[in-house]
Amino acid sequence: PACSWPGNDLCLIDFFTEHYLYEPMYDSINLSTRWDSVNVPILHIGGWHDIFLQGQTQAFTNIQEYGGSKAAGFQKLIIGPWIHYLMFAEYGELEFPHSSIDPISPFISWMNRWLKIIYNGIEDSPSVKYYLMGDPEQPQGPGDRWIETDSWPPDYEPIHFYINTNGKLNNAPPSENEAPD
Repeated sequence: PACSWPGNDLCLIDFFTEHYLYEPMYDSINLSTRWDSVNVPILHIGGWHDIFLQGQTQAFTNIQEYGGSKAAGFQKLIIGPWIHYLMFAEYGELEFPHSSIDPISPFISWMNRWLKIIYNGIEDSPSVKYYLMGDPEQPQGPGDRWIETDSWPPDYEPIHFYINTNGKLNNAPPSENEAPD
């Protein structure tokens, strides 16, 4: 077996295979049950195509609001058009315009600010920077640009869409006389 090397007392694969349902023992490692236990500033970086994005945005939002005195209000979130590996501005065959950022500079600024106590302005920048997705073949369209804000999720106005009987998407609800498609 993959986990049977000398001196290995615990194999995480075996542990999670044996305890695949949520059990009370997970409460001690489940951050969502104790946001206030986090007491450090965190730079959360994720991508729209990242399998961990939901957890990253949830951690940012809840620690920002409910974290300890050194964490609440000191979180930053960056979301780009990346997969989990943020070094590429491509997703499959799609390449998103205006999406490249230097991935090292935010880390260095963050570490200098919070580990070396060098005031470099990062704490004064907006809490959230995200890439607004758009059609990568129309770089002058309404998307494909970076937006900065202080809250997550950003302010928005919901828009409802309906599929008409002709199969077209429309923001007007179907009339009462339209047959279902």
